[in-house]
Order: sequence, then structure tokens, then C-alpha cells
Amino acid sequence: MEEDKIRLFELLGDGFGEVRDNENLMPEIRMGMGLLSDIYRKAQAASDRGDPVAWISFGVPPEIFHAMDIVPLCDAMFCVICSLPGVVDKYIDLATEHVPGYICSTNKIPMGLALSGDVPIPTVWVAQNAPCDSILGVDSSAASYFGIPYYGIHVPYVNSPSGYKYTAEDLKRLVVWLEEQTGRKMNFDKLHEVMVQSNKAHDLLMKLREMGTRVPSPYTRFESAPNYPLATQLIGTPEFVEYLGMSLQRAQDRVDGKLPYIVDEEKLRIAWIYAMPGYNPELIGDYMRDEYGAVSLTYMLNNMVVEPTEDISDYDKIMLALGKKVANMPMTRECRGPWENYGDSSVSIVKDYKADGAIFAGHIACKSNWAAAKLVKDRIWEELGVPTLNLELDFIDARVTPGEDVQNRLIDFLEVVKRNKENKAKKAKTLPGKTSTETKKP
Repeated sequence: MEEDKIRLFELLGDGFGEVRDNENLMPEIRMGMGLLSDIYRKAQAASDRGDPVAWISFGVPPEIFHAMDIVPLCDAMFCVICSLPGVVDKYIDLATEHVPGYICSTNKIPMGLALSGDVPIPTVWVAQNAPCDSILGVDSSAASYFGIPYYGIHVPYVNSPSGYKYTAEDLKRLVVWLEEQTGRKMNFDKLHEVMVQSNKAHDLLMKLREMGTRVPSPYTRFESAPNYPLATQLIGTPEFVEYLGMSLQRAQDRVDGKLPYIVDEEKLRIAWIYAMPGYNPELIGDYMRDEYGAVSLTYMLNNMVVEPTEDISDYDKIMLALGKKVANMPMTRECRGPWENYGDSSVSIVKDYKADGAIFAGHIACKSNWAAAKLVKDRIWEELGVPTLNLELDFIDARVTPGEDVQNRLIDFLEVVKRNKENKAKKAKTLPGKTSTETKKP
């Protein structure tokens, strides 16, 4: 009924705004929450004015939309409604009345939101054909159902210079299509300004990644948590650059001894090589830290390795760089193509971050990565001697694997990680000239 409808974007704006106003939080976390608040407030305001708003999937470069004065909203990041207790189930269940239950919840949520009438329908919907069938099957179908103009970006199966060029040409066609659908024109000077900010952001993200790999880590998963939802929507803006700069400064202050580390004594280093539960973060994160001195270093979605664009002097070069970026953003990079893409990335994360344990928190809908999960687990052990936990859950819908169940699995796994680290240390002492970081060849 009409009276039951809510203005969800305003609720999200208010909710993140309240977190931003919490003076007990670190300044950059407060700023990050403020930026999330602004994203949804601006989307609601633009819709109320009749200005164009685009729903985009997580590999679509927001730079194009900022350059055209179109508000980009990453549809997968609607999962932030997990921050509103009891809200997410409603939209997942609404969508499940129309699509199979095995469809990914990140794709069910936008459909459920549109069905509910709690959010304004976007002007356009843009997605890419990777990394999964849920995006291909649901986004385009939902757009057709609601009468939303839809554009699908094509990303080749494997990375190659010709593949990047192919996607770049598709992005040029996207720009023409957006001009036709929204009446907004691409302005090269504005695009150049956006790319300057994009380069600064990617440079800072690479530096923050390096910070996170240090022992002890001055930049953990807790602090980097807002990066992915912000990057998918705000890369290309000076506000995102300012936020990342504040984060890097805090990490550097820890290295310089000006600020304390998150964990007084870093006993175990844990890398999440896939997603992380979006629900009960305190139950999981605080328990690991308080009971085991375990630090969650990073997770796949925050493993940003897209480098700044060297040459942004003309339109063709910018679009080629964005074509390459589409293929190399987190998840599109790991979950598309041969299984080695995910295996290489996972081994790199565990090795670079000097992790004592790895966790594959496998989303139940991510069939492709579940097919490779055992292969990746074995490879991490054989090459690095690091144990991996394969854990099934829906990282949005807590009804699949409640937080308490996740914690119980973590208890058993952390005991394994602890014993493995102790055994490595003992072995290193009994083998002169050997180190605990040596790896066994497969």
C-alpha cells in the first residue's frame, strides 16, 4: 500500500549521517560515512528534480557519469541496507517472488527495491557482462520489466590489449547512448578533470594496499571497509581523494609511532580472499581481535590494483584506460575467465599480506568461484603452507549462515591457524638457515 512506502535513500542518508556525526570514530571513517550519506541524498534529490540517475554494476567506471553530470549509483552497493536492521530481508523476498532463489542477493536487492517503490526508478541502468550469470540474467531482465533503458558493456573472457580496445570502443558507444537517453553531453575538459582525480585516487589506493601488507599492519580491513562502495561510485571526485589521503596519513602516523595500532599485539594475520559477511561485523571482527589477536588484513573487493592512467591527453587514450579498468576492478578481475585468475589473485593476497590464514567466505550464488574453491585452497597450502577455511554463506542475507554460526566456524579455524604458525616457528628453529616463510613446491 502507498502508505507503507518509505524513502529508503533518505533513510540511508540519515543513517550514514548519524555515523558520520559520531565523534568517537576516526576522522576518515566519519568522512567515509558522510560520503556514503551524500551518495544517497544526492540520488534522491536528483530524482526529485527529474535529473538523470544511473544504476551501474560494480565494474562500470563511474568516471564517465561524473563527467556527464549523471549521478551514478552502484546497484550491488545497495547491500549497504544491511546497516538498517531487519530491512534487507524484505527486498530479497520481494525479488524471490519473481526470480529463482539461487540468484545472487546483490542482484535481488535492486529488483526488490524497484518492486517495493521505496526508491525512485533510475533513468538508465548500465551493467557489464562479467563476472557472473546473475548480472547478465537479472539486471537486463529487471530493466526490461520496469521499462528502464539498459546498456550492457561487453568484457572479453581473457585480458589482452585487443580485449581492452574492444571494451573501450563499447564504452564510446555507451557515451553516445547516454547522451541520447539523458540529454547530457560528454565534455572532454570535464572528463579530463575527472580523470585527474581518478588517477590520484588509484595512486592512493595502491599506496594504501602497500601499507596494509606491512607487519604489523597500520591499515586493516576495518579501516578499508568503506573503500569499495565508495570507489564504485565516487572515483573521479576530489572528495574521494581527500578521504583516501586522510586514510593514508593515519596509516603513516602509525608507522611513525604517532598513533597506536588497531591491535596491540598482532598474533595472527588473516586475509579474506573473497567476500566478507556484511552482517554482524562486530560479532566476527571484534571476537577475532579480542580472543585471538587476529587482524583481518583485507578482502578481495578491497584488493585494488588498478594503476593510474599514464596518458589522459585525449579521448581515445582515456577510454582505452577505462576499458582496461573495467576488466581489472575487483571481482571482475578474479571471477571472470579461467580459474587461474582467481587462484593467482588469492595467492598474491596471502603472500603479499604475509597472512597466517586465508578465508574463502563463499557467497552461495557465486557458482564459478565455488567450482574453483578447493583448487585455490590446495594451491595456497602447497605454495605457501597457509591453511584456508572454505565457508558457505550469503554475505548479505544472514538467514543463510547466521553470524553466530560464522563465529563458531572461525573458532575452529583460528585454532588451526594458531597451531600451524606455532609449528612453523618450531620447525624454523630446528632447521638452521631455513625460515618459516619458505614455501613447499607443488
